[in-house]
Amino acid sequence: MQKPLPLSVCMISGAEAPRIGRSLQSVAGWAAEIVVILNAQVDDGTEQIALKHGAKVYREPWKGFIAQKNSSADKSTQPWLLNLDADEVVSPELWNEIARVVSTPAQTPAAYEFPRCTFYSGRWIRHGDWYPDRVLRLWRRGAAHWSGDEPHARLDVTGAVSRLRSDLLHYSNESIAHQIGKIAPYHSDFVKRRITRGGPAGLVEMVFRPGWRFFRAYVLRCGFLDGWQGFYIAALGSFSTLTRYAMVREAREISQSRSTWQQPEYLARVLRAVSNQTSVPEEVLLADDGSQDQTRAVFDAWAHDQRFAAAHVWQEHEGFRRARILNQAIARAKSRYLVFLDGDTVPHPDFVSDHRRLAQPNRFVQGHRALIGQQAATWFGSGDFHRERRRALWRRQLEGLKNAYRWPRPLAKVRTDLRGVRGCNLAIWRDHLMQVNGYNEAFVGWGREDSELAVRLINSGVQRLDVRGWALSFHLWHPPVSRAALPGNDDLLAEAQRSGATRCAQGLDQYLNKATA
Repeated sequence: MQKPLPLSVCMISGAEAPRIGRSLQSVAGWAAEIVVILNAQVDDGTEQIALKHGAKVYREPWKGFIAQKNSSADKSTQPWLLNLDADEVVSPELWNEIARVVSTPAQTPAAYEFPRCTFYSGRWIRHGDWYPDRVLRLWRRGAAHWSGDEPHARLDVTGAVSRLRSDLLHYSNESIAHQIGKIAPYHSDFVKRRITRGGPAGLVEMVFRPGWRFFRAYVLRCGFLDGWQGFYIAALGSFSTLTRYAMVREAREISQSRSTWQQPEYLARVLRAVSNQTSVPEEVLLADDGSQDQTRAVFDAWAHDQRFAAAHVWQEHEGFRRARILNQAIARAKSRYLVFLDGDTVPHPDFVSDHRRLAQPNRFVQGHRALIGQQAATWFGSGDFHRERRRALWRRQLEGLKNAYRWPRPLAKVRTDLRGVRGCNLAIWRDHLMQVNGYNEAFVGWGREDSELAVRLINSGVQRLDVRGWALSFHLWHPPVSRAALPGNDDLLAEAQRSGATRCAQGLDQYLNKATA
């Protein structure tokens, strides 16, 4: 029997019992090691098939394609690594080329790519957009790692990359119905990235890109040589392009009807800006008034990569209950000084640093915001801050210029009125919040809860320090929320002013013991 090659085959897998055996059979006995990361909940027999072919199987919760692939690579022990999907087969010709590469110590390239040939509706596709479809899958240990945007993993290589000539065989799209079923999830991820990072989705993209996609695949890349399958692949690619840009248009319109408690694409940009602060905070708490799983996924993915503490504080959504969820977050906070920022407000890179320098005993700090218009709100905060601010200004998408640019020195003065009091840029000592019992949970529905808190702080002897020129923030456009509760909230504010209130009846203290426990 031939000595196994110094090669680890790395694979991630879900429920792949019908296909994984063919894939593993193509490398079993040739590779010194096969490592399979299997989704923890899979119970269709995939694990038994993998073990039968000599694989080391590790069950792990699903962390995304990129993390799973890196986990598989990290557990491999051989000098060379080959990534393989459960629907791919290493052809004998490709295996011979791989054997020559990994058996020659003097080889200089750090990694190799090779063509992938797909079997589709009874035919091997060798033209059009689907071939040669080169994939970068073979690399020296330590020379590469997986990165990219989910679900599209990309192998980042340090060193030279060369090519092999033989095909990797791909049995992914075994029927038209199977392939169509895989399109929607990939479109959804494209839409999320385009909404978060910005980018056009206008008439040019919807009219010309689909036509160009078909012409390139069917004519320029000779898709017509693959029979009716070649025509269908080109047409499907064109339709897929049209659909995903139409979905971007649709998503932008839909997102404009969401309240600020359910805007994960905005939150992702705000969190990105927090990570890029010149002085990062000691902790971040997300006060979430009942958002869905996508918001949690955005926050958890971000929190995993931070070097400071981060916690998601969530409550069931039963109308606008901002005061209640903020009290729960305040109770959980460990820091003595709290800076409040809304999930639709992108902070300036010096936002946290400025608030640190502005903090004074017996005072709370009220910062201010510039406004980002509807068009720029689709991309502001996704890239370089200074470049995007210039772009917004040039496109007349930036309002409140006096709050948009940092001054050499701040203009700070003590004020006793409520004009300009907003919770989206507010800093308060935690002891002062405990002194007035935090936010008043009698406020349900949009409006005035920040002003009423300011009234009780001022009545308690805590001064309002109003600041211009430092601690800048940028509010992303969204449709106005319902103000149906505003008259009642106005009455609560007026009562606090009339009575000289210093504490509220239903506030922070109900959560303090729970948080301590």
